[in-house]
Amino acid sequence: MSLRARPLPPEVVFAPLAGRVSDIARTALADARAEIPEIAALPDAEQDRIERSIADAMSRICEHLCGAELRLDYLDLTGRQRAEAGVSFSAITALIMICSRTMLRAAAKLIPQTDHELSVTLADRLFTALGRGTQRILDGYQQAALAQAEHDHHLSATLIESLLSGGGKDPAERGSVVESLGLPSIGNFRVVLATPKQPEPDLHFEIRQRPNTRIRAVWRHSPEENVGVLALLDTDERPLRDLLDTIDADRIGVSEAYRDIGDTATALRQARLALGCLNGTTCRIAHYGDDPLALLLMLSGPDEASAMARRTLGGLLSLPEHDRTLLLKTLRAWSDADGSTPQAATSLHCHRNTVRYRLHRIEEHSGSTLTHPARTAELLVALRAVELFPEQFENTTQP
Repeated sequence: MSLRARPLPPEVVFAPLAGRVSDIARTALADARAEIPEIAALPDAEQDRIERSIADAMSRICEHLCGAELRLDYLDLTGRQRAEAGVSFSAITALIMICSRTMLRAAAKLIPQTDHELSVTLADRLFTALGRGTQRILDGYQQAALAQAEHDHHLSATLIESLLSGGGKDPAERGSVVESLGLPSIGNFRVVLATPKQPEPDLHFEIRQRPNTRIRAVWRHSPEENVGVLALLDTDERPLRDLLDTIDADRIGVSEAYRDIGDTATALRQARLALGCLNGTTCRIAHYGDDPLALLLMLSGPDEASAMARRTLGGLLSLPEHDRTLLLKTLRAWSDADGSTPQAATSLHCHRNTVRYRLHRIEEHSGSTLTHPARTAELLVALRAVELFPEQFENTTQP
């Protein structure tokens, strides 16, 4: 009667692995360099750190295969270090799979072919280590990635604010601004100021290059307004027009083109003035200088412009609101019709005699005349001031 050989315990079978950990780690890293271009491109010092991390992890796994408790808490730090080194998580995942494959092959060679139970033990313990280790590395990687994202957001916010307030002119700040935001120092720039249809929930910042366009943009979004610094990567203006059409905003002001990034603060002021020039119009987009009269009034300021309008329009502003609004609307229609009473009547859906009567009332209450070019110009300038700064003329009517 023959006696069946008693299976060897795992701690005996897998014990030799401990002395081979360095060689196994070196083999795993060599395979990783061959299969993962991102790993192969890392500096030698970073590859040395990865090899040491692999060897350390394999030592812990060897202990676990021999029956010890699995200790992988330290892999949180490994995940953080790889994130800080700029290694993508996809490359890390591929590296983990290669290391597990290499370890499995090395351990499987130690198992007698007839010992199925020990093969099951190996698979169970190794894949338990793989799952827990991967989760630990992921946790550490995510912590570092979140911390980096928060740092990058704060840095971007600081740089964008600096750019909008004139920091691009300061040689000490210029380099860090353009390098970190990905903008050229000299180029084809615009500043865009938009009032969002749906107010932004909070202040946040964005750096992006629009897909399929030749525009690099940095944005500051806030509940009241969105400000964008756009760098057109060539002289083609069509991408800018296409971008403006896609912005979800009620109104948009656009600065003049400028070449030096240091002039961004000036361009922001231009965009703000262009946006203000949209008051009293049905237009959605205004470029700086589109409406010279409105621009001059904006530059003079609401107080000066409203004082001039009061002097010019006189008693017309003291009429009841309905009458005042009707007469100013008629004056606008008559001006837009280049002084043609019939065309103004058509746009107002009334008879031409009605337009003549209203124009006479405008002359009567303002003390001016629409037959004298200079007086007519004064009335139209005053009308534009009322349209631009309506809040300056509230509570001016009499009941």
